[in-house]
Amino acid sequence: MTIPRKDLLKDLIRTKSDGTLFHREKQNLEFKQNFQFKSLAKYLKTIAAFSNNQGGVILFGVSDSPRKPIGMSNDQFNNIDSEKITEYLNKYFSPEILWEMEEHEIDGKKFGMFIVSEAIDKPVICKVSIDIIIEGEIYYRYRGRSERIKYPGIQKIFQERE
Repeated sequence: MTIPRKDLLKDLIRTKSDGTLFHREKQNLEFKQNFQFKSLAKYLKTIAAFSNNQGGVILFGVSDSPRKPIGMSNDQFNNIDSEKITEYLNKYFSPEILWEMEEHEIDGKKFGMFIVSEAIDKPVICKVSIDIIIEGEIYYRYRGRSERIKYPGIQKIFQERE
């Protein structure tokens, strides 16, 4: 049985007594304050990195320091065309990356999520360079960061394929 996405969001924005988030960025979780179209390449890289590992969530609506669930303060998430994002992912990466986006309101605050599935056919490889994304690179999600894959990540992918 899978957890309903709104319940997942409620868990991800759960706070400690000081108002900071209980959860930290990790292998399958990245926080952002707002969606910014100018940061699209960075999001694409993170989406590819999640897909090469175990999948994950980019959660919009969390302040950077300290990490608090404050909701998104702009409306750019509302203006996202998910088909356009999929088009970019297909243009820059192969094989296909499966992802979804959702927006929820909790306690009067709006939160957005990019939910990325683990790739069935790994590794997902960059096929065209743009900005910080480099052709031929494989991105992988490590604890709280998305970066070029290292040997243990490659080894894990090859072991999973056997």
